[in-house]
Amino acid sequence: MLQLISHADDLGLHPEVTAGIHQAVTAGGLSELSVIVTPPSSQAIVTDPTIPASLPRGLHLNLTEGRPISDPTTIASLVSRTGQFLGLTGFLLKLWTGGVRADQMARELRAQVATYSDWFGHLPPHLDSHHHIHCYHPVRETVRTIADERAIPTVRLAKRLMLPPLAPLRARLIAHATSRLSCTGWSDRPMLTGLIDPRWLPQPTLAGTFRCLPPGTYECIWHLTDGPSFPWRAPQLPMLEACPWKELETTNVLTLTTYDALWQASLASRPQ
Repeated sequence: MLQLISHADDLGLHPEVTAGIHQAVTAGGLSELSVIVTPPSSQAIVTDPTIPASLPRGLHLNLTEGRPISDPTTIASLVSRTGQFLGLTGFLLKLWTGGVRADQMARELRAQVATYSDWFGHLPPHLDSHHHIHCYHPVRETVRTIADERAIPTVRLAKRLMLPPLAPLRARLIAHATSRLSCTGWSDRPMLTGLIDPRWLPQPTLAGTFRCLPPGTYECIWHLTDGPSFPWRAPQLPMLEACPWKELETTNVLTLTTYDALWQASLASRPQ
């Protein structure tokens, strides 16, 4: 049987994205969310009555899109002349050529953790990131330091990204970074067997993918929307709504879980 975190990224990124997540919450099939705190309008999600308090909300770290939490003049290596993040391509090019200062990256990520804590009254139960940037060196080391210093128990970590044979180059780049992350000293944190992105299913259907995977702990990462602004996201909400979640659970194909449940299980399995 699979243990599956069914996870919606980007809560608060854009009104259409948040609306898509609302629909998915109503439909069922989600076990966890993550909040992006950098967009100016995202604080409204704190008091949003359509998101049950029982649905865990982690922090979706962002260094690639929109404006930072920090004063842009204090993190100049991360932003353009207009104070905006550089976009994924611009960020990675600067990161890989040594142009991103680690202290400025840490400043901004700590500011996002502090903003989340101010909004919700507690630390995030887990960390993941926009465009999977926490998988790349040296971002992953900075995220590890912040998770340790703030005692944030879980980070999105997986041994591999599940891909079809002819996956696009971007997916293969993410898959490589994901596999590298699993080898960099995170043995004290829960490690997922694999990540599933509905854009790149190893099998033609979502249910078929679940039925074909070997036993283990997995995360299905949803990028949802309800509107025209993000056409690449549009197929995912119907896919989530069409998935026979109850049938998959009652036939012991999978059981939905959360990062906190994985963390508690990892604590229970450690020698006393």
